[in-house]
Amino acid sequence: MKEKLEIRKTEKKAFYKNSSVDEMIKINKQNNIFRDFENETLSIAYINNDIDDDEGYFIASQNKKYPYSHTTMLNTQRNVIASNSNIKEREVADTVYKVGNELEKLSKDIEVEYKNVNIRYNLTNINKLHMNFEDERNVFYVKLGEDKFKFEYRALDSKKAVQDMELFLKPIVQKKYIEISKINEKNLIIPSDLNIYDFFEEYLTCKNVIENKLMNVEIFSEKLSFYTSLSPEDTKSQKYGLLPFFDWEGSYSPYYRNILIENGTVIKPYSNKDLAKEYEVENTCCSYALKDDYPSCKLLGAYIQNGDYKLEDMVKSAIFIESADITLQKEELKFDVKRAYLYENGEITHIIKPFSFLINAFRFFGNKFMGASKDLLFNSDLRRAIVFKDIQMF
Repeated sequence: MKEKLEIRKTEKKAFYKNSSVDEMIKINKQNNIFRDFENETLSIAYINNDIDDDEGYFIASQNKKYPYSHTTMLNTQRNVIASNSNIKEREVADTVYKVGNELEKLSKDIEVEYKNVNIRYNLTNINKLHMNFEDERNVFYVKLGEDKFKFEYRALDSKKAVQDMELFLKPIVQKKYIEISKINEKNLIIPSDLNIYDFFEEYLTCKNVIENKLMNVEIFSEKLSFYTSLSPEDTKSQKYGLLPFFDWEGSYSPYYRNILIENGTVIKPYSNKDLAKEYEVENTCCSYALKDDYPSCKLLGAYIQNGDYKLEDMVKSAIFIESADITLQKEELKFDVKRAYLYENGEITHIIKPFSFLINAFRFFGNKFMGASKDLLFNSDLRRAIVFKDIQMF
């Protein structure tokens, strides 16, 4: 069996500086992944340009062969087309000019890069499996002095984007910096696209869940429900977001969510076909591969289920962590916070200087966890607020 995944990416960029559009760039990229299944083995070729199919499959067949028995693929056809504006180059320039012109009212030193990204996936094989997916992102990078900010949206509304940018830029322009030690606030807000999922990737493995008999055991806050999804309808996940609606084994579940934790209780581990067979559990479509690696089981498309309350009803004030490196040290989560703000009554009032703190992961997602907001964060259409209480950060 032979299978090909085409990934076509078009980027249209414009730069705003000194009250004018400084530069326009259009970039087209194509990547092809060829997979050759033969005699229960799998070989892979990654090609970074357009290439004849026969040549791509030949290159794949000459690469390292991995033992692989999962060659049964779906015989189906599916098109999943997200909202796509087909924005023209002139519109990209006009958008960055409007945004830059508004932000210059805060500071003449502001620089803006706007990038419209359109990604198309096409998967085909000889069993007539034919899947198409198209999606779009609108990304703004705003630079002010040494600070650089990223704002990302699925659909473009430049007026709302400017409101978001002003919210985060004003404390810097007004030089409202504060040390974490000067703040009594202990509530914490984390955006859902910040990578806080590594703990669950380690804890919810088949080996840990099955061998330690964790299924149907309440371990976390009853407010915590955690799932994996390959659906493009879900908002952005930082966990292996390349494959939008199928995994490396051809598992296909575009609108099916695999609940791993429900109301604090572990329901099942994440798995691929090998592990599902070995541990006699359900396959949760979590097979993933990078570069020339053999597909392995990773926590693919991880999300915390949103709750019933809007952010404004969950918390009135909190420390909002915008950017941080988060590492897992045994059962401790270490936050090296690069950028954080003081959030008060829906406003960003101060920027907090970088700081670090440690917290036990079971406490963090246990009695400290308040839930994920029902509404999306500020004007975002990609991320929610995840709220924690009574966190000692210094």
